Amino acid sequence: MHLPALPSVFLGAGSAAVGVAKQLISFFVRAGVSEEEARRRFWLVDTKGLVTDDRGDRLAEHKKFFSRDDNAGRQLKTLQEVVDFVEPTALIGLSTTRGAFDETVVRKMASLNERPIVFPLSNPLSKCELTFEDALEWTDGKVIFASGSPFSPEEYAGRKHYAGQGNNMCVPRLQFRT
Repeated sequence: MHLPALPSVFLGAGSAAVGVAKQLISFFVRAGVSEEEARRRFWLVDTKGLVTDDRGDRLAEHKKFFSRDDNAGRQLKTLQEVVDFVEPTALIGLSTTRGAFDETVVRKMASLNERPIVFPLSNPLSKCELTFEDALEWTDGKVIFASGSPFSPEEYAGRKHYAGQGNNMCVPRLQFRT
């Protein structure tokens, strides 16, 4: 099975973000992608910027697995800088920072992707990186959205839209046929 690169930026590099990213790696590995190739699809951003080998601070042990060495010496300090550099397909929030996915970042995601994937997964809603209403507005209704807490349905462009919820669920065992 061929899977596209699907680069993903995570805002948050704590144990929750690392755990989610590692679960996604296991999906790619089951689909036939090497663990190294799968790992390279994920870019983690913490309070100091992109997690890199050369940013000059001592990384917590759990961050080292996702630390980047392909930043060409650039120290990307903001989410906007990382999104501009990576041009991701997916933006995943596990930062517990309300409103961290601002209009500029979300509109950039919409300009890069026909159907941008934006998952503000932080709980509760008071710590969510983005509201469903803003996600619809800033992507002209194109967003693929899932949050960590439930959002009410939203009207956009004369249609009712429903937010996905990306936690507290069982994931069926995936089987791939060749």
